[in-house]
Order: sequence, then C-alpha cells, then structure tokens
Amino acid sequence: MSGPAAGQSGRTAPELAGQVALITGAAHGQGRAAALALAREGVHIAALDVARPLAYPGYPMGSSADLDSLATECRALGVDCLTFAADVRDDPAVTAAVQSTADRFGRIDILFNNAGICGYSLAHELTDDAWNTMLDINLTGPWGPCRGPANPGRKANSTWPSLVLGRNLHLALPGPEDF
Repeated sequence: MSGPAAGQSGRTAPELAGQVALITGAAHGQGRAAALALAREGVHIAALDVARPLAYPGYPMGSSADLDSLATECRALGVDCLTFAADVRDDPAVTAAVQSTADRFGRIDILFNNAGICGYSLAHELTDDAWNTMLDINLTGPWGPCRGPANPGRKANSTWPSLVLGRNLHLALPGPEDF
C-alpha cells in the first residue's frame, strides 16, 4: 500500500497518509473530486457508484468508465483504489463492498456518504415513485455502509470511521401563491 504518494511533498494533511476512505457516488462530480483530493493526501480509496443511468432523475449518473478512470488516476497518485459498481439501495452489494474494502485494507477510516440525487421539480409535483427514490438514495442509502456493530469496516479499536454526509435534499416548496 505504499508508493510514490508516501513520499510526495506538498500535502496539506500528511496525517491522512495511509488511511482508507470509502466514498459513495464516487465516479463523478463531488465524489470524484473528494476521492482525488484524498488520494493526493495518500489516502487509499474504495469508490462505490451506481455507474449506470437511473430512471429517475433524468440527468447522467457516473459510469463504469468513470470508475475505471478514477482508479487509474488514484493509482497514478501512488495509492490503491478499489471500485464497486453498486446502487446504495442494494444492501447486499453495499455490504459486499464494505467487506471487500475491510478485507483488503483491514479497516475503513473515512466514510464519505456522497451518493445522492436531486429532484428538479416543485415538491407538490413529485410523483410518489420520485419521492421514494430520493428518500431511498439520499436518506436510507447512507445507512448501509455504516450501520450495525457487525460492520466489518469498523476499525479494530472499536471506533467508527469519520463520517461525512455529502449531499442535501433540495426541493422547491410551493409558496402561498400556489394555493
């Protein structure tokens, strides 16, 4: 797990070197930026992303190619990078990713729950399916990687990883003029 990153100068947080981060929603956008920023600090990355289009919302998600290029960029920075194409709503897949990460690195030090979607509509115009999809991804999804005392990502000293929730639910609520 050592490499060029261990000897690079210019790090802003050298105490992070050698730690392990599991990042959901890691293939593009904010998740990818966080993965690369941590990799520059010498943090090994486990990148999880749905890596395919979803029926809702209608905007592009990350892709398998995005995950592959992220792994290449992280490795060029001297850290290891595991990738997992998984939906945060798929508990067995998320559990398998956590287990694989723990098996490879022995722990997870940082959990960045970044996966999330945004509904670009007025709240009163959302369908039940759209609402439930947002709740499942944005609220229930972050629970999978960090729940339960049997979580293999938990560090050996019985502490939990540093937890970051990276997304917010954005809705335009109707104003008085809409009633």
